Amino acid sequence: RLFGRLRVAGRRNEDARHLVIQPLLDQFVEFATENLLILLGQQPNAHFIFMDQNQLSAYVQQEPYPLFSHEPGSPNSEFHELVRRTFQKTLRFDTSFVDSIFGETGGHPFLAINLLRDFVDWLIQQRVVPSKLLLTAELFKEYSTHGLGLSAIGRSRHYRYFRAAASEALSVEGIEHSPWIHVAYKVLRHMALNSVADSISMSYTSIEEYLESSLISARLNSYTTDSFLGSAAESNFIELSDDQVKARIPLLARISAAVGAAT
Repeated sequence: RLFGRLRVAGRRNEDARHLVIQPLLDQFVEFATENLLILLGQQPNAHFIFMDQNQLSAYVQQEPYPLFSHEPGSPNSEFHELVRRTFQKTLRFDTSFVDSIFGETGGHPFLAINLLRDFVDWLIQQRVVPSKLLLTAELFKEYSTHGLGLSAIGRSRHYRYFRAAASEALSVEGIEHSPWIHVAYKVLRHMALNSVADSISMSYTSIEEYLESSLISARLNSYTTDSFLGSAAESNFIELSDDQVKARIPLLARISAAVGAAT
């Protein structure tokens, strides 16, 4: 929002650009020589404005969004502690259950809580007795056949916020106002609708042509397929492994596939 307003103001008014905006960018750089300046947002290229005289962008270093950490089978991880505090001793679970939740959410705290709430709703529908139940990977797999289908995700009250975010990003307005975010969600949606594996992944060659056309339609001509995938990986939309492009947060990809999209 900050850099969007600066870009618009600078294009409308040449005096504003030279007397206010470019000096402001210079002051950011000067301030950052002795202080830590943190820019938070989902669009990593937002600061790329007026590049002919932009000193700031040369110094910006992109860091991935801090997802909760977890190692498979670990009972002491940050993510395991999140699950424990969420249930507050009302439900017992083993490490395989935590592994399953982490595999679906990638450690995203907000979506992990949403998923656990939806899972508990499913348990209530099954009329289980909490004191006699141990949550395991097998039980989560049974839930996933019902709760992680696109129809179920589209109906669940727990994903309203992210469905709205995905709908906005995939809309015609999303192409115009947030093209980078638009393409990122578009890639997630494409992968979720066309992957055969639960992990939601595709080979680089199978997604390359689709991504190239998406970048052209969004007018992101400054990006190549490789540079866009690199920035999307740093933003935790995807992860790159050998020749595979995987959804970093599979649940977010499923949500993207459960909403409408611009044609």
